[in-house]
Amino acid sequence: YQGLGVTQFVLALWNGEGNPCYAEAVAMAEGYNVAFETSVRCEYSAYNGPAETNGLNVLREKYVPDDAWYAIADLDEFCWFGGYSMTDLPRLAEERGYLAIHGTFRDRLGPNGELMELPVDGCLDDTFPIMAWVTRTGGACCDKIALAHKSVLIHSGHHEADGIDADTQLWRDLVEV
Repeated sequence: YQGLGVTQFVLALWNGEGNPCYAEAVAMAEGYNVAFETSVRCEYSAYNGPAETNGLNVLREKYVPDDAWYAIADLDEFCWFGGYSMTDLPRLAEERGYLAIHGTFRDRLGPNGELMELPVDGCLDDTFPIMAWVTRTGGACCDKIALAHKSVLIHSGHHEADGIDADTQLWRDLVEV
């Protein structure tokens, strides 16, 4: 994402510094402009998307300037923006009257259609060359809001763009997630 123009990262962790992966996340973020925040504090058994949504919107208000856009992705999601940079897309979207940019979740599999062990060593496209509709076939939601104007609230799982007209203000199917 840094190579696509992102200058500030905010890593919102369940239970913040009390997250068992906190030290590992801090070590991996070295060399990047990363702020660490808490998305929600709760017992692990109570953690879910709706529980953290309010905290994510607090962070959107805290970090995103009034006329700016933000990107949101879970740590297991990677976005391809159709060859555009993330700094060009908000301008292009605004010129067309859009306030959010939509993508569709695609599952990526290994060379023989298998799930691969992490961590990934090398290029994601080489490690996961096969695109499949596993999530969609299973009936789960595969809509994602990848970029949005600050005025657009974060929805649980960032599957929808709340508060905008989805027919006229949502640039659909631009992003592969």
